[in-house]
Amino acid sequence: MLFRLVILVALVLVGWYLFRKLTAPTQTPPDNSRSRGEYRPMVACERCGVHVPADQALTRGGASYCCRDHLPDDR
Repeated sequence: MLFRLVILVALVLVGWYLFRKLTAPTQTPPDNSRSRGEYRPMVACERCGVHVPADQALTRGGASYCCRDHLPDDR
């Protein structure tokens, strides 16, 4: 008789643990977007379309370029 009572109590405890675990709110992952630094505007290269940060882009005549090789020739 005592053995059945111990088994019953153990089953109730396991059931309670599973119920609490399944109904507990899930933890959301931390928002890492702010820790990556500030937003930096991007511009597309007029020649190849690659996006580069605006502060690193080369500009000529109002157009942005990703590298010196893509700058138009001054002829």
